Amino acid sequence: MSAQQRQDVRQAMLIVHPVFDDSQVAEQLALFDGESGQPYPFSGEEWRDIPDSDMQNGWRHLDNAPQPQYRKRPNGHVELRGVVSGGEVGVIFNLPEGYRHNYPGHIHFPVAGQNGIASFSVAPNGDVVAVNTFSAAGDWFGLASIIFSNS
Repeated sequence: MSAQQRQDVRQAMLIVHPVFDDSQVAEQLALFDGESGQPYPFSGEEWRDIPDSDMQNGWRHLDNAPQPQYRKRPNGHVELRGVVSGGEVGVIFNLPEGYRHNYPGHIHFPVAGQNGIASFSVAPNGDVVAVNTFSAAGDWFGLASIIFSNS
């Protein structure tokens, strides 16, 4: 591979570290230059908070953990982050217009939690739904694995 070809190589890494230590859930998105290995600056939208008042079915932000948030990446993909807890199967919150997908059905995502895993989905109307949770009621779940195209 020539130096020019190596220079054109780009790698994307999503580093999700859902370890909860009563103070944080660390998440990071990094784009790296294939030649130098140096990260590119991320130039997406600012994160937008999802307040507890917008959550449904008993879901809320977990105290002392990152606030549930959403934003759009430069490529148009929508990504979520933060931690939700305490809810039941059903709608967690609704994403506003411009942050929804136009696929005919739900897009499903596995999410990691305090004592297990869950299946969350995003509907075309913007509903983010806890489809099922394989852990105890009241456990928390990280949203960092939810990334989808809105085109």
